[in-house]
Amino acid sequence: MKIMRKSMSLLELLTVVIIIGILATVAISSHQGVVQTTVNAKARHALSLIAEAEKIVHSDTGAYETSLTTLDAVSGIDLSGVASDEDWSYGVSGSVITATKLRAPNTGGTITLNLNTNLFNQSGV
Repeated sequence: MKIMRKSMSLLELLTVVIIIGILATVAISSHQGVVQTTVNAKARHALSLIAEAEKIVHSDTGAYETSLTTLDAVSGIDLSGVASDEDWSYGVSGSVITATKLRAPNTGGTITLNLNTNLFNQSGV
């Protein structure tokens, strides 16, 4: 007659805990990558909005605006979401718009958009 086991051995329990730990580690690192990609996409979108506003001002005046506050008023494009961004700081210098990362990870990293070439450049993000 066979005796039926009604509980798991310590080795089986340890194996299950290790597998759960590995899966949790993979899920967390994958999630962090998605969050970082989303934050960078938000900066690229804001840079594109600023670029559209700059193009409007440049077509009217022949010069680029250096103040985001003035750019908002002159172009007619609402940049209030850009000004209140907690993850990025934005600046305009001639035909180059720069987003600088304010929060960890990669604090100080930048994404730039050149208005002449319409190309993004990332550094340290």
